[in-house]
Amino acid sequence: MPLASFALRAMTSGDAPPDGDKAAADRPAAAARSAVMMAPATMIPTPPEEPAKKRKKKADKVRSAWISFIGRILAQVIGAAASVVFGLFILQKYQSSSHESKNASTAPAAHRAAVRERRNPGETAVAVLPLANFSGDAKQEYFVDGLTEALTASLAQVKNMRVISRTSSMAYKGGQKPLPEIARELNVDMLVEGSVTRDGDRVRVTAQLIDGATDEHLWARSFDRRMKDVLTLQDEIARAIAAEVGAAALPATQSLVDPAVYDLYLRGPLLDSVRADPRFAARLESKT
Repeated sequence: MPLASFALRAMTSGDAPPDGDKAAADRPAAAARSAVMMAPATMIPTPPEEPAKKRKKKADKVRSAWISFIGRILAQVIGAAASVVFGLFILQKYQSSSHESKNASTAPAAHRAAVRERRNPGETAVAVLPLANFSGDAKQEYFVDGLTEALTASLAQVKNMRVISRTSSMAYKGGQKPLPEIARELNVDMLVEGSVTRDGDRVRVTAQLIDGATDEHLWARSFDRRMKDVLTLQDEIARAIAAEVGAAALPATQSLVDPAVYDLYLRGPLLDSVRADPRFAARLESKT
């Protein structure tokens, strides 16, 4: 510091060195400038923090630490609770699946046992479900329902076969119940379902025999006949079903019917008076 002060005084003094000593005089000035440049800068002291600010800063740190700690604890608790809930859900699903599987495995046997209690020994209980109209014409519903009724009546004549009434079966028309459920409600071994397609003078009937306990197809077949052979068609379907279930079949028939008369016969309650007319019955018999 004395050297720097001396250099500053030399630079600010008014005495100028003689020309001969100018170079010599410049050397001390340059040295003085260099010393000033190399002198360390004076440090400005930082004022001490106020006690209130210190306390606030410390409190903020403590609060942040507690928040972080509590957040970690809550995350662990929520994770553990979620694991427990998920485990209980999986256990419940497993138990439910096991229970359903057990019920499914025992349902056919229980169903067959219930059917046997309500039938005579050697009988097979059958229900003919309403046939579906595949003709594409809603006006043919009467014809399809008539075939359902006729097939029910034909099967009812088969020995050792108990057939559910048409009224009970027609309650399931247009329904979406599973077949095993229908079989349980009607208390039958087997269900007959199918479809009817009428096109002019041709009739196609597709019939299926379903095991009521297992919902398995036991037999399926399509029959294509002319309208005048519709009575024969009904008996043919009944004989095929009887043969499949091992019951005594109906005797074969070769009945023919006037299509117009039979169509009129199937039109329903509005023509009950026509059905009751003895002349109508006589004409129907004359065609058979």
